[in-house]
Amino acid sequence: MLYSQTKGIANKYIIFLHGNSQSLETWDSLIIEESLNNYTLITVDLQGHGKSDRSIKPETEYTLKGMGIQIHDFIASYQDFDYIIVANSIATNFVAEIAPDLINCKGLFFTGACIIGESFTLADIFQPNPNLAASFIPYPTDEELNLLINDIAYSIPDELKQKCKNIFLSTDPSFRPILSEAIAAEDWSDEIKNLENINVPIAIVYGEKEKINHVNYLRRSAIKKWKNEILLIPGAGHCIQLDQPKLLSEMINDFAKDCFK
Repeated sequence: MLYSQTKGIANKYIIFLHGNSQSLETWDSLIIEESLNNYTLITVDLQGHGKSDRSIKPETEYTLKGMGIQIHDFIASYQDFDYIIVANSIATNFVAEIAPDLINCKGLFFTGACIIGESFTLADIFQPNPNLAASFIPYPTDEELNLLINDIAYSIPDELKQKCKNIFLSTDPSFRPILSEAIAAEDWSDEIKNLENINVPIAIVYGEKEKINHVNYLRRSAIKKWKNEILLIPGAGHCIQLDQPKLLSEMINDFAKDCFK
């Protein structure tokens, strides 16, 4: 089972999914923002992360498809209600894997999206950043991890950087290499086509200081983008919720208002 926390009692739900080797704690500064007070906010620890269990079948469960299935099973308990999903980084892949099967989902809000499609190479998606390698090895050195943390966030205090490091180190170390092997083996769906074929608003949002992904690669897709464009948030990197929680929460609120009309 996936561990989760719930804040609020409204009948409009927002489900938050974190990225690789993070946890639900990465949303802490965002979910306290006043702009989100009118929603029930559900933050989730993905399998192998935070307080969720580590997999006993990692070779199948720590893949894009496997993680997607677990998210689908978790969300099934909310399918009688209207909800939107906010996903960061690799969690955008997990959601895109299952997008056609989501019931009562009113919208998808993706930050730092790295979704994959048959017409896109990894070079189309990722910037040539050597520090990203630490995201896919079991035991990066302290120096490698510091460089990665500096690149996923634009400007956060040292205390928060250390918290991110601690969360990374508490993640199941087998998650990262198995995920990498699955991506290299092309063990994934055409996620971009999945999103092109669904009829819900999809927000594509990046930080202006993004150092992990190319921010414009999805312009080549036919995804029905919210506001018909890729949106950029100033003063933020790959994990906008760490750099600009207030600005991001306000944008999520605007998106949710459109989705829940």
